[in-house]
Amino acid sequence: MTTYPTDSAVLRWQAPPSASDRTRVPDIDHETAACQLAAQPGTWGVLAVCDPHLHQELACAARRIQNGSPRFYRPSRTFEARAVYHDGQSHLYVRAIGPAR
Repeated sequence: MTTYPTDSAVLRWQAPPSASDRTRVPDIDHETAACQLAAQPGTWGVLAVCDPHLHQELACAARRIQNGSPRFYRPSRTFEARAVYHDGQSHLYVRAIGPAR
């Protein structure tokens, strides 16, 4: 059995985040975001940035936005959305497609 000195860098002593911290995507004001994006079609905006363990939730949010949910992103396919991982974080990018509203 291998033993490690007490100052070993094998472990980092830290309590886990609470369950609510691990499963929560930031609150988003979708109505305001959709209006701002529609005013500048074709320009990408970052709608949310969160820990990488929430990347799947952001990917689901991207699909919902493209399908017109919440209602502020209707009709369907008038917004493009992508969940992207970079710089150690997950980002939700959204842009309006078509003429300004």
